[in-house]
Amino acid sequence: MDADLLIKNGVVIPMVGQKIFNRGAIAIDGDKIVAVGPTTEVADEYGARRVIDAGGAIVLPGLINTHTHLAMTLFRGVSDDLPVMKWLERIWSIESSLTPQDVYWGAMLGCLEMIRSGTTCFADHYFFMNQVARAVEETGIRGVLAQAIFDKWGPGDIDTSLEGGLNFAKKFRDTANNRITCMLGPHGTFTCSSDTLKRVRQTANEEKLRIHMHMAESKEEVDEVKKQHGKTPVRFLADIGLLGPDLLGAHAIYVDEKEMSLLKRTDTKVNHNPTTNTKGATGTSPVPEMLKRKINVSLGTDGAGSNNTLDMLEEMKVTAILHKLRLRDPSVLSAWQVLEMATLNGAKAVGLEEKIGSLEVGKKADLIIVKTDKPHLIPMHNVPSLLVYSANGNDVDTVIVDGRVIMDHRKILTVDEEEILRKAQEAFEGLLGRSGWKFSASKMPERQL
Repeated sequence: MDADLLIKNGVVIPMVGQKIFNRGAIAIDGDKIVAVGPTTEVADEYGARRVIDAGGAIVLPGLINTHTHLAMTLFRGVSDDLPVMKWLERIWSIESSLTPQDVYWGAMLGCLEMIRSGTTCFADHYFFMNQVARAVEETGIRGVLAQAIFDKWGPGDIDTSLEGGLNFAKKFRDTANNRITCMLGPHGTFTCSSDTLKRVRQTANEEKLRIHMHMAESKEEVDEVKKQHGKTPVRFLADIGLLGPDLLGAHAIYVDEKEMSLLKRTDTKVNHNPTTNTKGATGTSPVPEMLKRKINVSLGTDGAGSNNTLDMLEEMKVTAILHKLRLRDPSVLSAWQVLEMATLNGAKAVGLEEKIGSLEVGKKADLIIVKTDKPHLIPMHNVPSLLVYSANGNDVDTVIVDGRVIMDHRKILTVDEEEILRKAQEAFEGLLGRSGWKFSASKMPERQL
């Protein structure tokens, strides 16, 4: 039989059970996987117009980043080493001067960074999301997009209404050859009123849209929600009916035993962002405890304004080692569990488990090839360990989304990378200038008086 693309001789990790093909192959026809197995079987059955010999490399599903604010690549390094509320105040003061073009170039920069480090699908939560959709369309990546909804605080002079978020979702859902899906994006429990959050739930049910929001991220949030509603964020969301299988709650740091039971009972999805939470000193989510309860916990980087990178391979290592230290137990969170968080669990978190997250016949051909011909990846054995503890985003050689090769031997094929780097730097400088901050190469931005 004929196929469009055959990848052979790689160490293939389908993420189905814990099976690994030491000399495996994948046949792709159109945007779908049509065969996965030993090279001797798949290559005998399928001829292809293009063949990639992945000998000595690792082939696995594309990584899924379930929480980011993509255009905040323009905020990389501008608000480091600050407490969470001061961090937010600074960010919001700059975001008030955002333009659609800023978001476009920031999103293009973020797409480049994610593709280069092996992310093929991401869940984004930000402003001017039509520009993020444009970046997804042009770069060839897969995006699950939500326009941020605020009632109070947040940036000024930007549409953060529920109506705006719904209009965006209706216009862009299932566009870009179905690579774009959409969610509703209430910012959080302390920035949206009870009435707005109830309306979000009603709208999500009526329009069959999933929900992506921050949840129990910081002590300050917990204190504010207790002040407003007399209960913690998770209990508050449970009481107003927002918890559910279609909710992706980012961070979930401040959750107790009862709240974990609520998350499990409602099948609420949880996203973990260890680098951002560690760097911001907001706390550590009880991830191993939630996984033991069969709560779906996926992995994200958060925005580059707080994490500073969008490298999911780096995020996997931080995830694994952070919880070993927290629990003083090196056996918690195996490399395999962390791989599941970045693939299978990520797909479930965004409602795409029937399409992506594993390499199976009939699923979308979203996958990456990681080259191992480097000192830090030799000797090659115990491949899950190698990926989680040794690899980084620069080891990703080839990226395929929807059956289309969008990065080939580290070369981006869909867009002009040099232009994006130049335009993103110009957008950053213009944004800081308009917002009243000045920047230098030696220190964080300072507010101009």
